Amino acid sequence: MTILNSSTGIDIQTHCDNYTWIDGNSYTTSNNTATFTFTNSVGCDSIVTLNLTILNSNSGLDNQTHCDNYTWIDGNTYTTSNNTATFMLTNNLGCDSLVTLNLTILNSNSGVDNQTHCDNYTWIDGNTFTTSNNTATFTLTNSVGCDSIVTLNLTILNSNSGIDNQTHCDNFTWIDGNTYTISNNTATHTLTNSVGCDSIVTLNLTILNSSTGIDNQTHCDNFTWIDGNTYTTSNNTATYTLTNNIGCDSIVNLNLDMFYSVVDSFNIQACQTFFWELNSVTYTESGFYSIDTTNEFGCDFKAFLDLNIYDTVVVEQVENSCNKFFWTYNNQTYLYSGNYQTIIENNTTCDTIINLSLSILETNFFIPNTFTPNLDRKNEVFKISTLYPVENYEIWIYNRWGEQIFHTDDIEEGWDGFYKGRLCQIGVYAYKIKYDCFGENTYKVGSFTLVM
Repeated sequence: MTILNSSTGIDIQTHCDNYTWIDGNSYTTSNNTATFTFTNSVGCDSIVTLNLTILNSNSGLDNQTHCDNYTWIDGNTYTTSNNTATFMLTNNLGCDSLVTLNLTILNSNSGVDNQTHCDNYTWIDGNTFTTSNNTATFTLTNSVGCDSIVTLNLTILNSNSGIDNQTHCDNFTWIDGNTYTISNNTATHTLTNSVGCDSIVTLNLTILNSSTGIDNQTHCDNFTWIDGNTYTTSNNTATYTLTNNIGCDSIVNLNLDMFYSVVDSFNIQACQTFFWELNSVTYTESGFYSIDTTNEFGCDFKAFLDLNIYDTVVVEQVENSCNKFFWTYNNQTYLYSGNYQTIIENNTTCDTIINLSLSILETNFFIPNTFTPNLDRKNEVFKISTLYPVENYEIWIYNRWGEQIFHTDDIEEGWDGFYKGRLCQIGVYAYKIKYDCFGENTYKVGSFTLVM
């Protein structure tokens, strides 16, 4: 007998997603248990065991966001958003990998930046343009992250400058509001020209000076000045404006001293003679005189003199007085006899000369300086005597306390040194004497000392 051997084997398969085997089954997962029997070449069974590995295909979304257009892996360029386009790739297992495009197309934008500037302009690109330009561009990013292309449309306008030539007298207030009193070629002021740009003006100022002067004038009675006015009094305030050699004001101030012609009358009363200083003539007779001359200011002077000449008056006065004499004509008191003179001035006539013949009668009293009383009251008394007889004689004696201790009107009677029956003390005693001198009560006072 011949034994024929059956055979076995393993069918190793690797497929993507699913696999239909020899047994007619479609497998979607890996399998290593399925078998299938064949007849081998010797007619015996040949059992095949399936060793199937199922690998998975995959799919996914390709999320894309682009500006304006996008060329995908399929080679197509998309200019609008798209979520339907697909493309098959092979994944790392060798299976299909289906990719679906999810495309969002965002739009770039563009615009024109219209600019108008004076002289120059520095744009967003960092360049400074000094001439007009409509070609420069600059790319920004818009709100969706795409390019925002800005095209510059620049108009350059030109500033200008100039010099303001000015010539003025004394001062000038310029367009800058400043008042200039000296020449200036540095001050500038910016205006706006017709295209709205700066117009820089430089001042070229020449200041010319006005002049002033004083016209000193001295005239008699009146004066007609250059201003056409006739002045009759002194004036130092009038002014008149001329033009000097550089075309500015020349202000003249009038300093006018006005003096006057004079017609004057003099009514003079003089004593003996009169010297008239106006003509240096001495007159001795009353009369009416006149002169024509000029005064110290050179103006006409006519003077009339009505002159009265008087003689001097002399008065003789004889006076007798007691002890002294008060002369009322000169308010003087005289103590001695003699001849005296005073002059009483008179504004209308001559001075009056008064001659005084004065006799002063002085009563000479003899009064002891000390007195020693006689205690027996027989001989010694305090007694006053005189060379001339006196009338209305009285004497009073007082002690040191002012107490009257003696009185008599008899010049022959004296004080014996007693008072109220008692001898007075040693000391100083005062006396007062009254007598008649030319009918005038006259008094003498003094003191004496009582001694032992």
